[in-house]
Amino acid sequence: MSGAPAPIPVPGPGDTDQSPRQDLRLLLPALVAWAVGAASLAWGHPVRWGLLATLALGLVAAGLHHRFGRASGAPGRGWIPGDGPRPWARPVALTALLTLLVVGSSTLADTHRHRGVVDEAVASEAVVELRLEATTDARRVRTEGRFGPSEVVILRARATRLDWRGGGAPSSAPVLVIARPDSGWDEITWRTGLTASGRLSPAEPGDDVVAVLRPARPPEQVRPPGGLWQGAEGLREGLRQAVDPVWADARGLVPGLVLGDTSLTPPELTEAMVATGMSHLSAVSGSNVAIVVGAVVWLCSLAGVPRRARPWLAAVALLGFVVLARPEPSVLRAGVMGGVALLGMAATRRAASLPALAASIVLLLVLDPWLARSYGFALSVLATLGLVLFVRPWSVALRRRWPRLPEPVAQGLVIPVAASLTTAPVVAMLQGEVSVVGLLTNLLAAPLVAPSTLGGVGATLVHPFWPAGATAIAWGAAAPAQLIGLTARWGAAVPHGAIPWAADGRGGLALAVLLAGLVLCGPPAVRGVRRQGRPALLGGAAVLVATVLLTTGILPRPVALWLPGGSARAADWRLAACDIGQGDALLLRSGPDRAVLVDTGPPEGDLAGCLTDLGVRVLDAVVITHAHADHSGQLDAVAGKVPVGVVWAAPGEIARARQPGHPAEWREVAEEHGLPVAPLAAGQEVEVGQVHLRAVWPEADGPVQTPDELRNDLSLSLVATVGPEAGQGLRVLLTGDLERRGGSEVQRRTAADGVDVLKVPHHGSATQGRGILERGAPLALVSVGRENDHGHPAPSTVEALERAGSQVVTTHGEGHVLVGLEPGGTDAEAGVRRLWWSR
Repeated sequence: MSGAPAPIPVPGPGDTDQSPRQDLRLLLPALVAWAVGAASLAWGHPVRWGLLATLALGLVAAGLHHRFGRASGAPGRGWIPGDGPRPWARPVALTALLTLLVVGSSTLADTHRHRGVVDEAVASEAVVELRLEATTDARRVRTEGRFGPSEVVILRARATRLDWRGGGAPSSAPVLVIARPDSGWDEITWRTGLTASGRLSPAEPGDDVVAVLRPARPPEQVRPPGGLWQGAEGLREGLRQAVDPVWADARGLVPGLVLGDTSLTPPELTEAMVATGMSHLSAVSGSNVAIVVGAVVWLCSLAGVPRRARPWLAAVALLGFVVLARPEPSVLRAGVMGGVALLGMAATRRAASLPALAASIVLLLVLDPWLARSYGFALSVLATLGLVLFVRPWSVALRRRWPRLPEPVAQGLVIPVAASLTTAPVVAMLQGEVSVVGLLTNLLAAPLVAPSTLGGVGATLVHPFWPAGATAIAWGAAAPAQLIGLTARWGAAVPHGAIPWAADGRGGLALAVLLAGLVLCGPPAVRGVRRQGRPALLGGAAVLVATVLLTTGILPRPVALWLPGGSARAADWRLAACDIGQGDALLLRSGPDRAVLVDTGPPEGDLAGCLTDLGVRVLDAVVITHAHADHSGQLDAVAGKVPVGVVWAAPGEIARARQPGHPAEWREVAEEHGLPVAPLAAGQEVEVGQVHLRAVWPEADGPVQTPDELRNDLSLSLVATVGPEAGQGLRVLLTGDLERRGGSEVQRRTAADGVDVLKVPHHGSATQGRGILERGAPLALVSVGRENDHGHPAPSTVEALERAGSQVVTTHGEGHVLVGLEPGGTDAEAGVRRLWWSR
C-alpha cells in the first residue's frame, strides 16, 4: 500500500556504514577564519584594515595570475587544483576569502556601532535616559572578585534611543544592563520594551556590547512583546503550568530540555549538572533541535508523507521550534547547527554535513562577528561536529547489535554521548576539572533525553487546548527527567568524581588528544583492524602518548618560577606580585625575611603559599587599598600564618558601615586577630624597615559611604620606595583598582614622580585614568587571573602601555613575578636605572 511506512533497513552482521566519506575541504579554512576573526576583535582598526587590504590584494593578484596564466600558458598556472603543480593554492585562496569575509564583517559592524551617540555618552560619564528593547531574558548570576560573592541581574538589550544633556538621538547600540536583584529588573523578558536611566561605562574591547549600564532606578514604561512573540510566551508559560504538579527536579528539567528555560531548576541541581558534565542537556543546542526535528521527519515517514515534502515539514518544525525557544543568538545558532546535524545523521546526505557545518560557521560569524569569542558558539560547533562524525556510525553499530532497535531510538541514545564527548575539552577549560563520572552519567541519561524532550514539546502544544491533557503528558515527560536529575545528583556525590585539569588552552588540547586516542583505540577501531590493518590503533597509540607528554610536562612548559635562593639575583627581589588568581597581593621587601603586604587577594588564592615560597616570615604591615574581596579576602589566612604589625587603610574605608560575615569585611578579621588598624590618607608618609610609603589618594576627608561600584576610585594609592639606599630604592606606584576619575587624580598628583614600576590599576581593565598609562614607567605590572571573566587585561590598555615604552608583565597564573634592581642600578651619576624581573 502506498500509505504504508517503508521498512527500516537493518544492517546485517557484516555490513558497515557505507555513507560517503566526509569532506574537510571547506571546514579547515572556516576554522582558520574563525580563529583569525576571534583574534581580530581585540585589534585596533588600523591593524584590521591593513589585514583586509592585504587579503583583498592577495586574492586579486591570485585571480589575475590564474586568469592570465591560463591564457598565456605561462608556467605560473596552477592556482586551481588539477590546473598545475600547486594543489595547495585553492585551499589557501579559500582560507583568505573566508577570513576576509569574517574580519571584514566584524570591522564594518564595529565601525558602525561605535559612531553612535552611545560612545559620546560613555565618554561624558553623564547620567542618560535610554529606551531599550531586551534581547535576552533577565537572569541572576553569582559574581566573584568584586565585593565578595554576590548576586546581580544581567540583561542584554538594544538601545533604540538615548536622551542626555537636554537632547536625544536614535540608536541601535547593544548594551549590557547590570542591576541589583529585586529592583524590578528580574522580571524583564525577551523583546520587552522599557525606559531606564543611569551612567554608561565602556565595555571591554572585543565584547559584543558597546557599553554597560548600571541603572539608577527600576525600569519604567515596561511594554511586553506583542504579536507572534506574545503567543510564543503563552506557550512557554503553558509548559511551566503543565509541569507545576510534578517533582521539583523534573519541574525544572523539562522546560530546560525543551526550551532552555532553567528558571524553575533548583540551584543544587544546576550545580550537580555542571559537576557531572550534564549542563548541556538543559540548554537549547543543536542536539535538542536534532531530536525534535528528527522526530518530525520520522513521524512523516511513518505517515507515508512523500519524501519531497518531508524537508519542508522539517523546516516548518525547525522554524516553530526557534520561535518557541525565542530567536535569540544562541537559539538561532542551535537551529542552524541542528539542521547541519540532521544532514550528518542522514545516510544519503552525510557527505554534505561537514561542508554545511563550515558554511554555517562562516555565515553565523558574518551575521554576528562577536560569536567568534563566545564559548557558547564553540560548544555548539563542537557538539554539532560530534553529531556529524559519530551519531550515524554509532547508531548503525547499535542497530547491528540489536536489530529491532528503531533508528530514531538508536540515534537518541547516541546524541548526548557524542555531544558530551566533543565538548569535553571546552567544558574542562571553563570548569578547571574533568568529570570522571561525566561520561557515565551522560550514558545513563542518554535514553532519557529524547522521551522527556518530546513529551515536553507535546505538553507545550496541547496546553492551550486541553490543560488537563497537557499535565498528563507532562507527567510522562517528568518521569525520565526526574531520573536525569537523580543521575546528576548521584554523579555529583561520587567521591573524587572530578579530576583537576588545567583551565587553559594547553589543558583543553591535552584532553582533546586523549579523547581522540580513546575513540581511535575503542572497540569500533579494533573491529576495523581485522579488515584494514592497524592505522587506527597506531594513530590512537600515538595520540595517547602525546597526551601523556602534554600532561606530565615532558613537552616544553612555560618559564619556570625562580624561587629565592635559585639565583643570587632572584634572591634579591624588592617587589613581588603573588600569583593568587584574579586579585592583588603585592609584597614590598622591608627586610631579609620581612615585607609589607599591599592587599591580600581573593579568598580562594594561595597567598600563604606565596609567603612560604618567598621566605617571608613577618609582615610589618598590611595595606588594604579597598574592601573588595579580590583585594581584602585573605587577611584571615595571612594573620593566621605570620605575625602582622599593623593594618593600614584609608579613613573612609575604616569608617564605613560594616557588613558582618562578608568575605571582603577585613575589619572583623583584624579585630578577631587583635591587629591594630590605622588610617593612611593623602599627604601622610610612613617608613617600615627598607620600605618608605607616601599616600597620594584619597583625602582624609573623603566620602565614607559610597556605592560598591564607586569604591574602586577611592582605592588607597601609594608611592613606595623599596631598598636600603636612602631615596634611591625601587620606586613603585601602587594604584589598587582605580578607574577613570581616581586614576586621573592620582596621575595629576604623581606626574612629577619618576617611578620604576607601575602597578596597573584594576587588573588592566579598559577604564583607566587620563595619562596614567602614558607615563612610561619602565615596567608595568598587571596582577590578573588567567582566562578571567572580565577580559583583563584589556588589549587597549596593554597597547597604550607598550606605546608609552613600558614592558608589560602579568601574573596570569604562571608564577609570582619578582622585581629588583641590578647591582649598581641605583647609581644616580650613571643616569640609568637597571631593573630586572623574573618568575
